[in-house]
Amino acid sequence: MKYTVIVHRDIQEGGVWGECPELPGCYSQGESVGELMRNMREAAELYLDEPENAYVFPVPVHSGRNIKPGLLLSILNRAGIDVNSIRR
Repeated sequence: MKYTVIVHRDIQEGGVWGECPELPGCYSQGESVGELMRNMREAAELYLDEPENAYVFPVPVHSGRNIKPGLLLSILNRAGIDVNSIRR
């Protein structure tokens, strides 16, 4: 999934830092935007791997495009919910 990264320039220290609004508390920094984006990817992966976030289902900020089919199914699978057991 793709998530939004809001990039901020760090005027005092130099470089940039970023935050992901869909993942509260997920921040990172870098000397360049490229480094920041690599660090944000790692930060998001670590965020989603934390046990306390096991049932957090961040949905990317609406980008104006339709949500791809299968998104709900993948979210339910990630939560360990067997969709066949809840189908009528």
